[in-house]
Amino acid sequence: MFRIFSLKSVRLSVKSLCAGAVTVLAISGCEKVKSRLYPSEEGAVDQVWVRDSALVAQGPRLLFRTIRKGDENLAIPIAVLSKSGIRTLRMSKRGWNYLDIVGLNAGQPLTPIVDGATGTPAKIRQRMWENASMPIDSLQGCPNMIPVVRVPLPTGTQLAVMNYASPTGLKTLSAGEMEEAASSIPQLVAPTVGVRAEQLARFTRRLHPVLRVDEPPAVLAEYHDERTDTDTSAVATRRPRHLLIVMEKGVYGYRPGWVYHTAGRTTDRPPLRFVESMDADGDGQAELFFEIDTPVGPYLFAFRKRLDSWTEMWKRPPVRCDV
Repeated sequence: MFRIFSLKSVRLSVKSLCAGAVTVLAISGCEKVKSRLYPSEEGAVDQVWVRDSALVAQGPRLLFRTIRKGDENLAIPIAVLSKSGIRTLRMSKRGWNYLDIVGLNAGQPLTPIVDGATGTPAKIRQRMWENASMPIDSLQGCPNMIPVVRVPLPTGTQLAVMNYASPTGLKTLSAGEMEEAASSIPQLVAPTVGVRAEQLARFTRRLHPVLRVDEPPAVLAEYHDERTDTDTSAVATRRPRHLLIVMEKGVYGYRPGWVYHTAGRTTDRPPLRFVESMDADGDGQAELFFEIDTPVGPYLFAFRKRLDSWTEMWKRPPVRCDV
């Protein structure tokens, strides 16, 4: 007759045996047996994996940044979006692999952000480790690679989202309305920071809508002068070469709500390169995303409006290896 033992009875037997051990050798051997039989009692639960797997299971709202590799654009998950703001996405190697399999598999929709609003979703074509022997991307010496996906996003897409929907009721602006909002900048705004109207005409200008739900949209006017020559003889009064102005709708038309300028020298503030605007935390007001070039790569920044000022709310270094 064979006697069937439960796991509980085996554990009790081992504990009784170890309790009666009288030699160092016996104690050492018992401890090894105990750790293999019931590691949970020794506190061996992988808390990092519990956290990572729970996050993936929730289907979080993820923010993606497009990156360039050769002749193709790829998308990399960089942050989690929630009502409390933006949190940089960090995971263990096991967690990234789990996200790759569960959340980034082929056919999953990824939605581009276009002028502050969601565009037409595109389906992921290939996840990072779909072909384990030939991953989409690699980085020498990286033990924990952040995955990327192949997805046919529209040309010019900088940010994309997953499991995210734009707030309803976003007010928009036509091209003519944005031109009207920026019409006073050359004569009334630029001279206050040392740029004459005729100088501003030499800058490259781009206008971007800043969408909101409960108030009129703003307009971000972005000016850049990339030339190496200067039209100002005095170094101390060298004019700005990069200029950002957020024009806010007021009672009597548009007025400057935020102005950022720099001459672009190493001793000055860095130029802010506009990436996109979007409502990251669902409060009905779009945040502004910029990149700043550094020796180690571009940092991504997000600015939010609080009362009448714009302040930094989040930043992410150019990290591809999560260590």
